[in-house]
Amino acid sequence: MNDETPDREAALEISRALRGVGTELISDALRRLGSTNYVLTGLGPVPDGRLTNGDRVAGPAFTIQRAPANRAHVSHASLREEFHQAVGSAKAGEVVVLGAFGTDEAVWGDGVTLLCKQRDIAGAVVDGAIRDSGMVRDVGLTVFARGRNFYSSGQVVLGVGAPVCIGGAIVRPGDVIVGDDDGVLVVAVELFPVILGEVEKHPIRRQ
Repeated sequence: MNDETPDREAALEISRALRGVGTELISDALRRLGSTNYVLTGLGPVPDGRLTNGDRVAGPAFTIQRAPANRAHVSHASLREEFHQAVGSAKAGEVVVLGAFGTDEAVWGDGVTLLCKQRDIAGAVVDGAIRDSGMVRDVGLTVFARGRNFYSSGQVVLGVGAPVCIGGAIVRPGDVIVGDDDGVLVVAVELFPVILGEVEKHPIRRQ
């Protein structure tokens, strides 16, 4: 997708509308529409476990897949440069969605956090741990991940702009990601024409 395609414009419009809606309401709407496997299980806001002032993130997904590297064949510096180039391809308003097979290792840190902030990226969803937590907090980029860990053995970029599987959910480029203090979910592009109307049918729900 590029900035001029109708799909991207539709995703940005849906994102702006859903940014003001709690994930619990979106989840209920998706369930009523028959959607399944839309929850990115096991991810939450990092580093503090909550978002500032109950804020939330929403934006079209920009997908990257990483996997453990064979360090005998590649240097840490080259892995870092490769990853930064991949993240640097994301556009303003998008959410970087990083598939990493649910690793406990850190696959996200200060460098890409600063890069995203400079490029006006809406946030990041990381299927692994982060490090440099203080910097992530200070920069103010909204990041969802599996936790924190200082250790990273190095990861290679397997692909950019292809579907990734995170927490039982498939995320494709251009699907809309929404996350708040309760977690993260994905709205498939096929549901763009109906999701807002379904959300508006039940604007308030009490448990």
